[in-house]
Amino acid sequence: MSEDINKKQIDEYIQMLGSEKYQALWQDFLKLSAQYWEELSGSSAAEMKYSFHNWRSNSKVFGMEKFSEYCMQIETSLLSGMAISELSEEIERSKQCFNQSVAKIDAYFKRKER
Repeated sequence: MSEDINKKQIDEYIQMLGSEKYQALWQDFLKLSAQYWEELSGSSAAEMKYSFHNWRSNSKVFGMEKFSEYCMQIETSLLSGMAISELSEEIERSKQCFNQSVAKIDAYFKRKER
């Protein structure tokens, strides 16, 4: 797997969009993600695939390389017909990765603000 976060990717988007807009998009992403995590346990395979598909592409914008890879693996597994119950450990690892990546990105934002 790749690095947890891609700081170069983050910096490129900040340069393109501006720090304020990028931070606002980050907050929107976190709110949507909280909703996805909350709804995930009661999701059908199709709904779960949709959530991981969205996370995969959206997390790339925020440099969340490792989490994006987890999302791609889970989405691919669901597309191939794997049962949700067979993915519970992978989903839990993806959630841990998500939380670690969020903490690293938040810390990176704070360092950049100094």
